[in-house]
Amino acid sequence: MFDITKLLGLDKFEKVLSRLESLPIALIPERCTKRRSHLFSCRECQRVCPVEAIDLTTDVEVDFEKCIACGLCATICPTGVFQLKPSDMRIMGEIKAVLDSQSGTDKSICFGCIDQDKAPFGVKVNCLGRLNEALLMAAALFDAQTIFLLSDDCGECQISCGKSEIANIVKTTESLLEAYGMTTKIIYTEDPPMAFDVSPQAELDHIERRDFLEYAKKNVMAVGSEFFADKLASFSQEVEEIGFKYILPENRKLLLTVLRKIDQTSSSTQSNISGTPFVNIDINDKCFYCRQCQLFCPTGALSVKTGDDGVASINLSLANCTKCGLCQAICPTEAISFSDDVDLLKVLSDEPEELVALELRECKVCKQQFGAKGDVETCGYCLKRQEKSGDQSWVSNK
Repeated sequence: MFDITKLLGLDKFEKVLSRLESLPIALIPERCTKRRSHLFSCRECQRVCPVEAIDLTTDVEVDFEKCIACGLCATICPTGVFQLKPSDMRIMGEIKAVLDSQSGTDKSICFGCIDQDKAPFGVKVNCLGRLNEALLMAAALFDAQTIFLLSDDCGECQISCGKSEIANIVKTTESLLEAYGMTTKIIYTEDPPMAFDVSPQAELDHIERRDFLEYAKKNVMAVGSEFFADKLASFSQEVEEIGFKYILPENRKLLLTVLRKIDQTSSSTQSNISGTPFVNIDINDKCFYCRQCQLFCPTGALSVKTGDDGVASINLSLANCTKCGLCQAICPTEAISFSDDVDLLKVLSDEPEELVALELRECKVCKQQFGAKGDVETCGYCLKRQEKSGDQSWVSNK
């Protein structure tokens, strides 16, 4: 019988679609800073890949014949180029299932890599370095008093940098725990903890892992409904302007939602603290309001505002800045720097913080509008041209 699907090549197309659906990582290359500006290209994903499966020569490409789905690329990427399977929400469902099954107040959870058979009724991931602050803080939110990281085989694993990456995640998570006055401990261990005290209603320690995963999968819907019933619009907006999209990575959205839940019950939140996943941006008086930072920011963390009084400002949403470094790299006057001290109360605020306010005026050389303080009469672009040419006669700042 004549098969038109084969004539049109649709049978091959179907195979390709099936393969794409089964891939452990989904790519969104347009989120990469390499796509947004040729002046800067973050190569962190390429650096951490243990099997050299990522190629950034022309675009973001992954050799899935090499890829071992460790997830380090997704953990390290500041703009959300890599989307993992299973998702963070699926893992969060497992975390909640483990903790809900335990009776008493001294609840614990154990994370181990997929190759380890030791983790007793814990959560397995392809690599501990695949974990992030959102997942660890979620465990604390679900009343885990102790988080065990089973790391006895990390030294011999081919995913050599996974150990250092999870160490960084643990460090920033501990800063968040301290900031919110939470007593959850994160402990590295080479031996699995004793069996958990499982509630009689659940008895999940007696079921097969396949059945547990099915239970956890169902739990994802409950967790998702609980977490996003009061969806934070300001944290999840996708704005498009002049062909650019400003999108907050999924793991940052999840972290913000977890912290919002914690903040609702915390009575001792520290307002200023360093060492968290959040950073502050400083803009000095070299800024002349070219607005390149705002235009190219992948997450929409930077915004601009012009008042009726002729004063313009650049503003920052602390929650949205993932420190990709693009704004700093493209700033023509090197006016941007980062600082580690962050006010967590402002992180969860919907109000952007003003970084710099400048008076708008016309450049005496190119006649274009720019912003400045004091007696400056020449925009930053013209000053750069003056600096390169060495000609001091045609431009004056006074």
